[in-house]
Amino acid sequence: MIINGKMIPKIKEKLGTFHSLFRGCRLKAEWWEEVLFQTFQECGYENVEWRPHTHGRGKDIDVNDIRISCKGGQIVNKRFKDGIKKCLSLSSHRTTSQKTLEEKLDVISEKLVDIYFCLANPNPKDKDNLKYKLYIFDAKILNFRGLEWEEKKGGWKATGKFLARIEKSMSHQLWFDIPIELLSEGIDMGDY
Repeated sequence: MIINGKMIPKIKEKLGTFHSLFRGCRLKAEWWEEVLFQTFQECGYENVEWRPHTHGRGKDIDVNDIRISCKGGQIVNKRFKDGIKKCLSLSSHRTTSQKTLEEKLDVISEKLVDIYFCLANPNPKDKDNLKYKLYIFDAKILNFRGLEWEEKKGGWKATGKFLARIEKSMSHQLWFDIPIELLSEGIDMGDY
């Protein structure tokens, strides 16, 4: 496993430091990448690489040739064929330059990431909530070609083990909702 026993306390410490400076803001985007990058370094990992502000597809951090994507996310309820499920909801890259669904699937199915580190908001309806849950999962669970895709008015939607959609109005951005039951239990990162 890529995570060692020192990492969670170190991330919690950094979240506390961030919130002592920015009391009303959630830790997002490059700030989350920075926290995770520093944590890997401070916990003794070697060969840790990060290029801030690249906004490229795929990995954000490399640790000993393991490609990591840092994501924010939200815990939401989504409707599946067999009922409502609690899901980790994430956004990904834009697919505007690919014109057909097949071209888009080629791009989003490329394996550019090995592991996701998602710092999620467990209660996004509470705007004053500064709690976090950390989900770490293998990218292999995201089999976009294993979903049933259909074109809708605003883009494409897919159902299967998880849900996905490509929103035309948002530069053809990919969004996906993974049932919590498919992930290892989220790690409570505290309330700030």
